[in-house]
Amino acid sequence: MRHVSRGAARRPCSFMTACFTDERRGPHAMSYTEDVQDIVQDTVAAESPEETAVRETLAAMSDLRRRKLFRLFQVLDADRTGEISYFTTGRLHDRYAELAARGRAEEHAAQLGETVRRLWHQFEQDGPGEDPLCDREKFAYDFACRLEDDPDRIIRMVGLITNVVFALADQDADGELHKEDALRLGTEFMSLSAEEAEAVWLKLAPAGKRTLSYAECLKLVTDFVVGEDPTAPGNWFFGPF
Repeated sequence: MRHVSRGAARRPCSFMTACFTDERRGPHAMSYTEDVQDIVQDTVAAESPEETAVRETLAAMSDLRRRKLFRLFQVLDADRTGEISYFTTGRLHDRYAELAARGRAEEHAAQLGETVRRLWHQFEQDGPGEDPLCDREKFAYDFACRLEDDPDRIIRMVGLITNVVFALADQDADGELHKEDALRLGTEFMSLSAEEAEAVWLKLAPAGKRTLSYAECLKLVTDFVVGEDPTAPGNWFFGPF
């Protein structure tokens, strides 16, 4: 994962352009418009090739996928700083381990920690000692690149995400995700309100069902990560998006 500097270009909003071209602002209104256009063109020209790739990839991405990846980033951004890295993911692991270890052996928390680390290594591609920060745009861009260039890596990530969810939520280790555990997962792990967690369960589980199997969760996570069907229940796996 290569670091992307800040400063991606933004187009002037139509309101701003309208103000600059309003005849009531006098004979110099057009020069204001030209100035804004020059600034935008200069900013785009100053982008690095990777910044341009990020901007163009996000623009070409479906709104559904972009919103889901931004939501996944929000879940991973444990410190709510708007950036993640291997170091911050380590703190995320500590938080998850604390939740998962309630009433369990330390071995279980250690296994969860290893799974979280493996999940991060499936995502990042930096060399030893590198720990660049990644914002949500870069996260979505990298994810899209992995999906296109190395789909096997994404398949492994789907399995690891499902394993993390079960490690957190399957408190009695019976291979089933119970509704009560899913609601706790939503409020404690995904920062959902009780009402939001309940609404998400109703999206994920068939009517009246109070458990989900590992296979059912794997399908839901797969829909979330790679699906483009706006009606797929898995879109809601990590909460409202």
